[in-house]
Amino acid sequence: MFPIAVAFSGSHLLFRTAEQGLAHLSGLVTLRHGANPLSWLSIHTIGAIPRFGGCKIGGDSHNKNEKAHAQNPGRFYMAKDADSFENYTGRAKIISFILKNCPKALKERVQWLNEPIKYLDNRIAMRAVPKSYAKRSTARLIEFICFYPHCLKIMNYGIPDFFALSAYLVPSIKFRFSQEKVDTMTPDKLLNEAGCSSTEWISPLNIGLLGTVWNSLTYRTVVRMYDSPTRVFTGVALVAISAATAYYAMLTMPAFIVAHQTAILAGAILAII
Repeated sequence: MFPIAVAFSGSHLLFRTAEQGLAHLSGLVTLRHGANPLSWLSIHTIGAIPRFGGCKIGGDSHNKNEKAHAQNPGRFYMAKDADSFENYTGRAKIISFILKNCPKALKERVQWLNEPIKYLDNRIAMRAVPKSYAKRSTARLIEFICFYPHCLKIMNYGIPDFFALSAYLVPSIKFRFSQEKVDTMTPDKLLNEAGCSSTEWISPLNIGLLGTVWNSLTYRTVVRMYDSPTRVFTGVALVAISAATAYYAMLTMPAFIVAHQTAILAGAILAII
């Protein structure tokens, strides 16, 4: 079992990094959406349909925040995947705590850590946000399916929330858009504009590696690459790291792991869709 897990997770991480690198290299913006497994399959098949926003199995269902309910109907929400968000409330809490409590002499020495920690803080946060919505959406889906008299008793034991942890095993849906397209979307005020929403149907051709290729088949790709040198440089670095790691793995990976080609292929497919 362990060799299968290593083969699958290693392949998934490698191809996911390479696929993200290609998106950056093309100057595209990545927006992430977390959903329950059923919605995940539906979005990959027929695309994102905004009129389902605010439904009973949505991530904000049962949310006590009235503002969250009011803004959901007719909209499809996604989290941004930019380098940093100046307005994000959770940013750089670690460095803020250090600067507030350390001596003045030490403050000057650690001040330079503010930007890298803020970058890391935001990157982690914007991957956690879609996962939290996916977990809540999965719990609501389980409750909806089990809403029968003989099943109501299990609701008192947190069973839906327990099984909703499976949502963390389902990758967030990665939508690829040009920066111009993202600029036309509505910022999410509840996330301090670290997310955005669309009232238009989003084609499955905008998802994953297919979305990267589809949105790169235009003359605007060269213009985007020229306008986003940092993003392109990051993409080149990610692709280079993935290629080097794959080459090294082919030379040094034990035979009992390489033998599990089905697990390797499954990890790769799940990473690029």
